[in-house]
Amino acid sequence: MNVDKDSQVIILPQLKDTTSISRQYKIINLPITSTTASTTSAPSSKSFLIQDSEMYELNVIKGDNSSIKLKSGDGVKSFIFEPVAGSSTSETNTELDRVGTRVSGNGAVLQSCHTLIASPYNFTYMVIAIFEKHGDKFSRFHTLDDIRDSLSSLESGHDWVYDIPRQLFSKSLAYVCESILEGGGQGANNNDNDNDNDNDNDNDNDEDGGDKFYKYSSTKSIEWVNTKVLALKHWVVGSDDNKSSTNSILNKIKKELHDPTAANEGQQQQQQQQELVDQMALLYALDYVCDSYVPNLKSKIITYFDYNFTQVDDHLTSLKQKQRNLEAVEANMNEVITTTANTTKSQSSKKNGKKQPAKKVAVGKGALDGFFKKA
Repeated sequence: MNVDKDSQVIILPQLKDTTSISRQYKIINLPITSTTASTTSAPSSKSFLIQDSEMYELNVIKGDNSSIKLKSGDGVKSFIFEPVAGSSTSETNTELDRVGTRVSGNGAVLQSCHTLIASPYNFTYMVIAIFEKHGDKFSRFHTLDDIRDSLSSLESGHDWVYDIPRQLFSKSLAYVCESILEGGGQGANNNDNDNDNDNDNDNDNDEDGGDKFYKYSSTKSIEWVNTKVLALKHWVVGSDDNKSSTNSILNKIKKELHDPTAANEGQQQQQQQQELVDQMALLYALDYVCDSYVPNLKSKIITYFDYNFTQVDDHLTSLKQKQRNLEAVEANMNEVITTTANTTKSQSSKKNGKKQPAKKVAVGKGALDGFFKKA
């Protein structure tokens, strides 16, 4: 194995098809939309891995939880790569190449290497973000090749569009575009299936060899992203049914909504609490999905589906006011306690203060005793 200080390990999800030995991997940088970036600042980018027709988002594992630290403060993490027993050298190489390094038949140990984890990424999010930014350029019908050429010329650094497999492009366009087939046949408006797992056969050409034309639809994008928001929301809320599992998001929501001043909850209070949890989970899901991938679409989704978070906003405002009131009461009580303690201490000091004892004069030694003596 050829390794050096710059070697990095990429952890991939389990392969869906283990029968195929030939695998192609490519790492590319794609532009990402930030919620804080200004319009004049340079676009941010992020590394993605393309494996055949699949795309993965690469995130660094820092290992901060390690009890043993390096001089840099990072945690120590090591990987041991061994040849697969009973396999030939070529088979071993193919298997271990999946972690992103060149492997010999002898194996190797990588200590504190740069480690990344590959998470499945839906390219549709990036298509939406770009189309929302340049919506006027895609308001008419275009072929897939025209769209790719337009993207590469819109901004500098868009040559990555040719690194994306056509299958990924056409699959994503089917979710967010209206489409027609050459000759007038209707496409995506009527027959699109919004299931990410069974559109693998989607193609930009029909069976007769005709071209398919796409026109961006903001409405379809809003509806598609909303399905992802609702799926995340249902996962968060639904995890409450499984008492054996712990969902940190749901626990945080319940903790944030908890009212320590509330009396024993009746059935009506429990129903109101569940409504608050549902609304808060939807807000969390909306913030996560949109802020992570399509920040410009969040306000449109709220408006389009008429989402109303007034109830949870009022509840949180009420909790903050109660917290301020409790802090004020506690401060007043502490002030009263301090004042009472000081007063008691002052009175105790006066009460226990010692009087100066009078000097006793012996009988016959007083100042007037000599005057009254007999002559």
